Amino acid sequence: MEDLQSNLIQTIYNVNQNAKWVDEEDEQIEISLNKKNNLKKLKKENNEDKISGAEFQERLRDQYKKMNQGADIYKWAFESTEDENNLADQNNQNYIESLLRTNKNLTEGEINIKDTNFLRITQLADLNKGHHHNSIVSTLSFHPTKDNIAYTTGLDKKLKLFSIDSNDNTSSLVQTVNTQDIPILSAKFINSSEILISGRRKHYFIYNTENSKLERCNGLFSHHKEIDSLEKLFVGESNYAFGTDQGYILIYDKFNKTFRYDIKISGSVNSVCFDKNGINMYTVGDQSEIYVFDLRKYRHCVNKFSDSGNFNTTFMDLSKDNSYLATCNYFFYF
Repeated sequence: MEDLQSNLIQTIYNVNQNAKWVDEEDEQIEISLNKKNNLKKLKKENNEDKISGAEFQERLRDQYKKMNQGADIYKWAFESTEDENNLADQNNQNYIESLLRTNKNLTEGEINIKDTNFLRITQLADLNKGHHHNSIVSTLSFHPTKDNIAYTTGLDKKLKLFSIDSNDNTSSLVQTVNTQDIPILSAKFINSSEILISGRRKHYFIYNTENSKLERCNGLFSHHKEIDSLEKLFVGESNYAFGTDQGYILIYDKFNKTFRYDIKISGSVNSVCFDKNGINMYTVGDQSEIYVFDLRKYRHCVNKFSDSGNFNTTFMDLSKDNSYLATCNYFFYF
């Protein structure tokens, strides 16, 4: 078996010499290595440019072997050994036994057990193909209940709503909303038909996708004159909030869009999240101290603890069952 493997590998390595058929036109074809950036890695000399088609194939093989150095890149060409088959059967049996030992719900709805050893990814057409923003895309989100609806926003002050065809995975532009005075930094669905839009301004917008109505809302009041940005937007089950660099959290009722009250913490507000019952609100700032507020009572802090191991915590979120709180931080380098 080992001789067979070595002979096969040698045959693959020397495909040009031992091939049963050779295309003579390969020698006549010329390929420029300077034409595309990803071909420059095939150069053997800096001033080299055009090579023949046959030489191009040989260099591609050499590059492939170099990238897979130390790996058994021809393993797929041989049958699995008896030991490998026994190990695979044993792992599969252990997996089935573990499923039988639990009484937890494995899935919601139809049970569909898939092979977890493979992750298949297919690149589809751009969501906003033909309808790009004239700036960076600042947010992207899918509809909370409809997978075929999504929107993008940009610093060009526009929100674009798209419909996705599930048959061929193409998208079409449904609506374009121009806020005219807000380079959009945050946008979130607050229900099945309304999208909150905010940026580095003292006001924000609510866009109704059903009647195509854009409503301007004043976000700040006289005692918040120092606040000049509502770009940090957070949405919960029954409330939405804006966090500010001055440490204020401006809390609004999600259903009637009215301001409830504000909460002040030390430092800036980096992240806010709500539990699924709409009772508790968690917030953290640049001092990595996590505050827990009971929203049923006015400004009532029920807990405060340090985010151990993090400095300047930037993101935080709760699991769906409210059992776990995840935090993280990131840095931008320019």
